[in-house]
Amino acid sequence: MKIILLIIFIITLISYSCSKTKEPVRTNEKQENNVKTDIKLTSTAIADGSSIPFKYTCDGENISPPLQWNNTDEKVKSYSIIMNDPDAPSGDFVHWIIYDIPSSVRELSEGFSSVNAPKTNYIQGKNDAGNSFYYGPCPPSGSHRYIFNIYELDSMLNLKEGMTKSELSSAMSGHILAKNTLTANYQRKK
Repeated sequence: MKIILLIIFIITLISYSCSKTKEPVRTNEKQENNVKTDIKLTSTAIADGSSIPFKYTCDGENISPPLQWNNTDEKVKSYSIIMNDPDAPSGDFVHWIIYDIPSSVRELSEGFSSVNAPKTNYIQGKNDAGNSFYYGPCPPSGSHRYIFNIYELDSMLNLKEGMTKSELSSAMSGHILAKNTLTANYQRKK
């Protein structure tokens, strides 16, 4: 009888400890997936879900398209923009990185970033072509999606020029107030 009671006690103890959920680990960092999407990124040249005009590709002038956005929070100190191609053979190809855009700015003009564009106060990161300027869509085959990601940040990052997407993402961690995207497609003519 004592053995049966001991076995019941052990099973009850194990069941109780297994059913008890652990308290989630709390961090002070804002997770990118849980931030607001109040900010809206638009372009007078590219509608969300449309094709990217030839002019903004490697087959055309290879200049950055005009971009506009709204400010959704008085706490915003800067913006960052990352343009990438998730359909690239490598899995993801970063075409453009720009950061420490002051909160007073609401647009980037056409051709703002290109190999021949004049130097500005905004800091550009290193794309996967190894350059610190806009590198237009240039898919090797088929239609690819190009995603312009905009981030509202609660601080200026004060980073050096030439940061990679990974380095910028790490620096933005815990500072993202809102984010959103503008997505367009491009397929090269044969």
